[in-house]
Amino acid sequence: MQSVAARHGKSIMLWGDMLLQHPAALAELPADCEILDWAYFPSNRFEKCGEFTARSLATTVCPSVRGFGLMFNAVAEARDVIAAYARTGHQYGARGLLNTDWGDYGHFNMPPAALHGLALGAQLAWNPNNDAHAAFDRAFSRVLFNAPDSRPAELFTLAGSVPPVVAAWPFAPLRGLPRPADPAPLREIAAQAEAWAAEFAALPASPWTDETDLAQLALACRFLRLGALLAADAPAAETRPLLDELEKAYTPLWFAESLPRGLLDLHHRGFAPLRARL
Repeated sequence: MQSVAARHGKSIMLWGDMLLQHPAALAELPADCEILDWAYFPSNRFEKCGEFTARSLATTVCPSVRGFGLMFNAVAEARDVIAAYARTGHQYGARGLLNTDWGDYGHFNMPPAALHGLALGAQLAWNPNNDAHAAFDRAFSRVLFNAPDSRPAELFTLAGSVPPVVAAWPFAPLRGLPRPADPAPLREIAAQAEAWAAEFAALPASPWTDETDLAQLALACRFLRLGALLAADAPAAETRPLLDELEKAYTPLWFAESLPRGLLDLHHRGFAPLRARL
């Protein structure tokens, strides 16, 4: 592969996880290849990037905006991972940071739900010592939403901190996720998610976030409401009409940015089997 790439003036990139399973192969790698070392969860060992840089292999650390398998990105965990990996990568001599945005299960998650993580990755790749919390949230809210305070970033964090049983895609009943014993907190999340949706919808469009982005963020929060009701074992008389309404609203927003066949995949993965269970 390297010789073919070299004929075209290119070099290869390799994901680091498979190489760490076969450390003897590191010595055999071409000198001009690049390692993409990924870690997506706070429990991951970020120092592993040093195993590549210690061998003078060009290494890029790859955190994630954490949208895979979710209806709204796991913003709080993504913040922790991006910050930790940016600082650790810099400490061990990584050449840069590449944020990843995997969808999984059809990439249901709305593209603008990744904006917080993407912006934070840029902020910390530029300078890993930049503030990843209050100062960043104020700047993010001001630049992307023309907001006078950090409320837009707070909405991202709130929606991106709900339990996995609420945010799961495909929906938690289809994933076999157990319901919590106490449904009361889930009912509260359902009410809050509807309020978050209203706040996102009321934000003004900006050069960075247009009307489609705001509509997608609002709809993602309304899907969190559905997820919370499902996890709370709400009756079908409450969840079935909401599912129908949300799928209808999702369709034009999907077509605004994605290929039609992907919507069929989402229908067969999530909407149709859930409807059959209700």
